[in-house]
Amino acid sequence: MAAPRRKAPWPDYDRRDIHEGDRIVHPSGQRGTVVFLAAGIDPWRVDYGDGLLSRLVLQLGIKGRAVVVMEHYATQKAADAALEPVLTDEFLAILVRAARTVGWECDHVATCDFVRKAFGIAAKPEPQRDDLEPYIETASQRDEARRRTKH
Repeated sequence: MAAPRRKAPWPDYDRRDIHEGDRIVHPSGQRGTVVFLAAGIDPWRVDYGDGLLSRLVLQLGIKGRAVVVMEHYATQKAADAALEPVLTDEFLAILVRAARTVGWECDHVATCDFVRKAFGIAAKPEPQRDDLEPYIETASQRDEARRRTKH
């Protein structure tokens, strides 16, 4: 039986627990593996495969913004897609409101197009049936979700 993995004293940027052996990813796409050293005052490190071990605590704040790669995705492609930046309706509304506050005339569509092009943010994907099924408890709710997401 495998030994339990140690839990890091800090959460990732999204406030999820980090454990020894977890893979983390930065918004830049750089990935590393969390390592626990047996000795030292600050034994938590990240191995990026370059021969150096970086301090984990420095990877998690506003500058590093590293998050744990979610292991429950069926494929690496699904995990990578989940980490793609997506412009949410809430964030878009904040941007439009901020622009109007400073006197800029703008609308949601123009602002959305500008932000997507300027920052390389993908269009928000349409919901798929598989996205909802893990959260559905009854057959009637599942049937309703399938009806709404059918293309």
